[in-house]
Amino acid sequence: ILALVGAFTEWISRFLYMGSSTAMKLLVNDFNLDNWISSNSNDQIGWRALEVTHIVLRGLILYIDAFEWICIFFIMVFVHISVRQWRVHDGITFGACWNSLGLFIGLLSILDFISEILRLDGFQIFGPIAFWYGSVNRLILIPLWLIVLGMRLP
Repeated sequence: ILALVGAFTEWISRFLYMGSSTAMKLLVNDFNLDNWISSNSNDQIGWRALEVTHIVLRGLILYIDAFEWICIFFIMVFVHISVRQWRVHDGITFGACWNSLGLFIGLLSILDFISEILRLDGFQIFGPIAFWYGSVNRLILIPLWLIVLGMRLP
């Protein structure tokens, strides 16, 4: 269930972002965003409103991305607990290293969630930390975990 919820929120957030980007391009190209109060005011209110909308939508997408890390954390912890109980009956099917790697991915995911939230809260030092945690998790550890899982399944 958590995997489906995470995938669905990712799909909705990306779909929302693509739609808002398209709408913003339409607004920039087809509407006068310089003068809203009068024809010669040069008040830039339209540009400001567009920028506020863009910031709000980016914040929404960043919170959805952070929620996905929470989902991955719970998925990996539940898999770890389940496999640990399974290994009592059958210690051959799923290896302890694979199970530990899943727990490590879950722990990195919760650290990535915390660094994403702290980055949004104004701590700019957590931006590169969130980038590296996410990159290592997405590009190395999760594919490795899935490959080993594929080799273990009959």
